[in-house]
Amino acid sequence: MQTIAILSTKKDPLLGHLIKKIYKIKNLNFIIIFAKISLQNSNKNLKIFKDRTGDYFKTKKEISAIDIKKFNFKSHNSVRFKKFILKNKIKYLFNSSTPGKIEKKILDAVKGVINIHPGILPKYRGCTNVEWALNNEDPIGITAHLMNEKYDSGPIIKRKIIKFKKKNINEYKDIRILTYLEQIELAKSIFKLIVKNNIKLKKHKVKKNSFYPIIPNKILINVKKNIKNKSLIFNRKNLL
Repeated sequence: MQTIAILSTKKDPLLGHLIKKIYKIKNLNFIIIFAKISLQNSNKNLKIFKDRTGDYFKTKKEISAIDIKKFNFKSHNSVRFKKFILKNKIKYLFNSSTPGKIEKKILDAVKGVINIHPGILPKYRGCTNVEWALNNEDPIGITAHLMNEKYDSGPIIKRKIIKFKKKNINEYKDIRILTYLEQIELAKSIFKLIVKNNIKLKKHKVKKNSFYPIIPNKILINVKKNIKNKSLIFNRKNLL
């Protein structure tokens, strides 16, 4: 039975929801690796998450009652953690919410570090890709890929266009909630591929000018307003 280590923090608002979806997958053993995160960064991340999703994920999914082992490390990049990986013969890590960039020594210690990126790679790398795609009238989607030393540049496992009915999108939060839910579902499907030893990777050439910065607040406000007043044009690939 393979073991997959989920990289997270104790303030990860989606961790419980993820675990509830995946922990019963047969022939996989999941463990959680917590790393420390500064209070300032934790509060900042939680504020961004609440701005995006409101109270939708407010009900805490308790994982304490689930038979899943949890370990604490100072960092997901620590030498101690690398030794733990090698000792326990862990082949895959999953990035749920790691505080920093995964370093080469950790990347090289496993078969792959899986990440679900909220954007279609290689076109949308970087930050707030959902918001940029909405602004650019491009398809909203997610990409499962293996992490490497560069941001959002590793081999692609699977891309997925998010589908929805236009009438069900009444505000910006509806899009972001749906994106997070689809990320969890895609993670589940990737884990099932691991069980079947059916992970197929596709290399992609990183495009110039494909790395997006955090979207300016002025543009984000306009996107939110256009969704609410039904004037935003969604890409046809997203519509059911």
